[in-house]
Amino acid sequence: MSDHERRYVKSEDFLSRRVGDTVALIPGAAGSDLSDIYTLTPVGAAVWAQIDGETTVGEIAAGIADTFGISNETAQKDVDAFVRQLRRIHAIQVVA
Repeated sequence: MSDHERRYVKSEDFLSRRVGDTVALIPGAAGSDLSDIYTLTPVGAAVWAQIDGETTVGEIAAGIADTFGISNETAQKDVDAFVRQLRRIHAIQVVA
C-alpha cells in the first residue's frame, strides 16, 4: 500500500480545540507536558478535520488542493509532511 492510500485515525491521547480561527492539538495522555500544545495552520486544521479513518491521504491532499487553490503536487507534499509530523508526535495512527 502506498502512503497516499493509507488511512489514519486520530489518537485518543490528543484533544483538538477551536478557538476563533485557530485549532490547537493538546496532548491529553497521562504525564503529557501541556507545554506541548500544537497550533495548526489553516491547512493543518483542514487536514486534521479530514482524518477520519476512511479518507486516504491522497483524497485529503486532493481536497486541500481544491479548497486552497494550490496544485495537487504542492498539496500532496504539504499533506505528506504534516502527516509525518502527526505520526512523529503520535497524534494519529495508521488504520490496519
